[in-house]
Order: sequence, then C-alpha cells, then structure tokens
Amino acid sequence: MSNISYVKQEINYDSIYENIPGYSEIIKTITEADLQFNSAILLPDDAAEFYISSKNTAIAFGMYSANLAYVRHFERVQLCMDYLNSVRVLAGKLAINPAEFNNLVPVFESSLNDKEEIFAITDSLLNYGSKWFSDAELQGLTALFLGGFWLESLYMGTADKNLEDITVKQALKSHFEILNIINLLFESIEDDSVISDFKSKLLILENKSYNNPELQDDILKLRKILTIKEV
Repeated sequence: MSNISYVKQEINYDSIYENIPGYSEIIKTITEADLQFNSAILLPDDAAEFYISSKNTAIAFGMYSANLAYVRHFERVQLCMDYLNSVRVLAGKLAINPAEFNNLVPVFESSLNDKEEIFAITDSLLNYGSKWFSDAELQGLTALFLGGFWLESLYMGTADKNLEDITVKQALKSHFEILNIINLLFESIEDDSVISDFKSKLLILENKSYNNPELQDDILKLRKILTIKEV
C-alpha cells in the first residue's frame, strides 16, 4: 500500500483512488485470521432484491462482494453460485452494463458442475471490483461500495474472534489503514448528500481505532443498520 498524505486543499479523488488496494488486501482479515467457515455470518443470499436506493444498493454491493470473497476463500461451490447471483442482482439495480457483467458471469447452470470455472469467474469479478463505478465516473457509489466491502470483511474476519490475539490485532491494524484511505476518498467527494450518513459512521470507527474495546459491538450495530431490508 502506498503511503499518502492528506492536505485538504489539494485532496484529489483520482490520486486517492489509486491508493485503494485490491480485494485481496481488503479481505486479509478473512485470509490471515485463521478462520473456520461459518455460514451463520453470511448475509442472506436472497435479500439482494430488497435494496432500493442507489446509496444502500452500492453499500450492499460491497458487502455482498465480501460475502462472495468469503465463500470463495473456503471454496464453497454452491454458495459461490448463490452470491454471484446476489451480486449480479445488485449490479443490475445500479444500472451496471449487463453485457459487461455477463462477460464475467456466464450462464450459471452451464458451470454448475465445474468448480474451477466458478472459482475463476469469482476471482475475475472480485478483481474487477470498484472499476464498475470508476469507469462510469460514479465517485460516490465507488466510495460506498468500498466502504461496504471494508465493513463486511471486517465483520467476517472478527466474528467470534479474540481481538487481543496478536495475529488478529495485526490484521486489524492493516485493515484500519485501508479505512483511512477510504475515508479520504469520501472526503474528496463534493456531493455529500449521497454519502453523509455512512461517511460519518466510518469516520467514527476510524477515530475509535482498531484498539477500540467495543469494536465488535460497533461493527454489529452498523451492519444491522445497513442490512435492514427495504420494502
């Protein structure tokens, strides 16, 4: 991760965005915290259709992408299929070009019995990440996607874990360094009306730091707010 400095008068979205690491960096709390697979912590794969507003849908897109990364990490074939579909539903709600998306996600049924194909599709999609938004110059949605991905991967990496464990603590420290960059990204966006609530909550988390003794409770509270079904 590149070192960056923050000078408010010179803050620039593009330069900050270039410092956002790829998904493999953001999910280190999943891959380095010696986790055991736990299906109970997953978001419901059939709830993607309940998101309506573009703001909540962009956050959910990030969160469901983290779920997809989680099940991919544990090589759960059917769950990869399920969460690929959830991500595709959310992408459609954000008017992401269906043709582009389907270049990475072919007809699911044809790949059902080919786990390597499913994993390759999943890896391609996750590596593409927030480029869905940057290509369309939708800066607010990019930040919301990244914030959702960051928060959900934090939740999945710390669920039922001892946060005082040295390995977990180090992963948390690195994860919060990424949050700092995401918060700078939020700060660089002029249209605050779309992102103000989520932006303020992530900033509070950063200010409380990875050493926050109430971190797990804070994560759960924010996650609960963000995953209420919209009807």
